[in-house]
Amino acid sequence: MSYTSKLFRGAALLIPLLCTGTLLFTCTLLFSSTLLAAPLVIPILSDYPIDTELTSQTLNGNVLHALERHSGGQFEFKPQVMPQSRAWKYIEENDACIFNQIKTPERESKASFTKFPVTLYPPIRLIISDGDRRWPTVFDPQAFNLPPNVQIGTVAGHSYGTRLDAAIAAHPQQFFRRTGTESSFRLNDMLVAGRIDAVLNYAVAVQVYLDEHHPGFKFNALPIKGAEQGVEGFIVCSATDAGRDMAALINGVFAQKAMQADFVRFHQQIYQGSEQSWLGSEFRRLKLPEAE
Repeated sequence: MSYTSKLFRGAALLIPLLCTGTLLFTCTLLFSSTLLAAPLVIPILSDYPIDTELTSQTLNGNVLHALERHSGGQFEFKPQVMPQSRAWKYIEENDACIFNQIKTPERESKASFTKFPVTLYPPIRLIISDGDRRWPTVFDPQAFNLPPNVQIGTVAGHSYGTRLDAAIAAHPQQFFRRTGTESSFRLNDMLVAGRIDAVLNYAVAVQVYLDEHHPGFKFNALPIKGAEQGVEGFIVCSATDAGRDMAALINGVFAQKAMQADFVRFHQQIYQGSEQSWLGSEFRRLKLPEAE
């Protein structure tokens, strides 16, 4: 039985207790209307606080706010900050969703992903301090052509794609795995302080954070062989009837032209220069009509 069906069944059982006599029909209509009007609360987990003060640079907050708004009161998100590794265990035992997750076959086998991505990122890069000459011009994860004894920051529980995940597993001594909340932010701080040598991240995400917290710090973003494609972030929900219902509601809202127009606008506000060309190709691949 689906989550929505359970709600209606529960309501049907309660109605006789609340309404009797000739008022039953009227009361039933009122009770049903109240039930239909109440939005479904969707717990949404992330390992960093999702912005509530929205600007042109708050991509994640903008997308979630637009999904709520375009749902017409069908649902509302309840953000919760939780470490990545714990969040995946949480949705196995509770009806909830995680924001901004990469699809992998393993993950798809145990959770319900939304049909549409909610965020688009350019290819992931190896972020190093500007002026650090030890590194190759292109990082090859398979050959692992890196200087010895370097420490590369990663977020525990994150997937970086097949090639990078394999390299991390094969060379664990050269990867520092940060746990806890706001891990990607703390890794940026560690790079600035010289406590690690590099981080795996998206250049635009690093730039936005550094502009606010370390405006004088300069970095280079090295390309990674085999990671030339952009990265899609999805909402993933529990593999239960309730989780599938949550994902289906989100899919229905994202299929709306108005939501897609907002999606396009939010991303165009973030990406500039050469990334605009990449972004246009992503819009066309996703068959977004505003990009045609």
